[in-house]
Parts: sequence; C-alpha cells; structure tokens
Amino acid sequence: MDPVPADKLLQGFLQARWRVDRALPSEEPWQLFFSLFETLNWATALDAAISRAVGGRAKWWKDDEQGYLVSALGYARNRVHHQWAHALRARRRPNGGLPLFEGGFTWIWRDLDELPRENRRSAREDMDAYAYMVRQEPRVVYALHDIESTLRTGVYAARDAHYDTQGLPDGT
Repeated sequence: MDPVPADKLLQGFLQARWRVDRALPSEEPWQLFFSLFETLNWATALDAAISRAVGGRAKWWKDDEQGYLVSALGYARNRVHHQWAHALRARRRPNGGLPLFEGGFTWIWRDLDELPRENRRSAREDMDAYAYMVRQEPRVVYALHDIESTLRTGVYAARDAHYDTQGLPDGT
C-alpha cells in the first residue's frame, strides 16, 4: 500500500492545476511553467499510485476516452527524465483567442522529434499516444484539464481495489 492514498494525490493534482489556472492571464511565462511542472509531476505520481493499487496501468485507463493522456504523459516523463522543460516550450498566445487565454504566453508540447533521445525502448503505444496528444492540442494546459476525469476514475478504482484487498465489503 502507498504511504499516501491516491485521493490525497488527486487533491495535490487539483490544487496544482488551480495554480495553473491562476497563472494563465500572465505576461510572465515562468509563473505558468512552475505550475505546469508541479501539476505534471502530480499527474504522473498519481498514475503510478493508481497503477500499483489496481495491478497495472492499462487496467484502469484503457477504456477511458481521455486515457491516452495518461500514456502520453508517462511517455514524455520517461523521455525527459522528469525534466519537463525538455518537453515544453513557451509560445506567445495570439490575441483573438478564447477570452481566458488572450495575450500573454502559453506552454506547448514539443514535437516527438524534439524530445531528448531515448535511453530505453518505449512502448510504441505510449509514443503514439504522445504524438496524438500533440496533434490534438499542443497546449499543455488543455491536457491537464482533460486528464482530470481519467485520474478521478483511477482514484475510484484504486479505492475499490484497496477495500477489496482489506476484506471490507465490496458492495456485493
């Protein structure tokens, strides 16, 4: 069992993502980067905790519509060895976008060929998930918003797995 329950890790992710939202209207790209860096680390830590609780990654996110994001973030983390700056780049947001995102800077995912060279073989599925994520929406903040429901589902699965292994009623 993990020393920190998955639901507490989810709270950390949500608080960090709130800081991302607060940093969005800034002309200062680094404030947003700090919050993105923190939120990405919470997301991958939560993925690992859920995975351990339910006995394997694919068992908890495979059927989720946004589940590919879990795979994509894991792939990016492994390629950059937790140094998220190697996976992201700043871009000035054009005026005329959504009101919340006008002006200022945003951070986008680097293309697959811009990531550091791999030290180990990654699963082709994870690499494809990363490339798909970048094509769908290159802005990092959207991936973090979209992955929230998947992580919540994983926390529920982890909680259920914990109760089942503790001999507590499983609802049957």
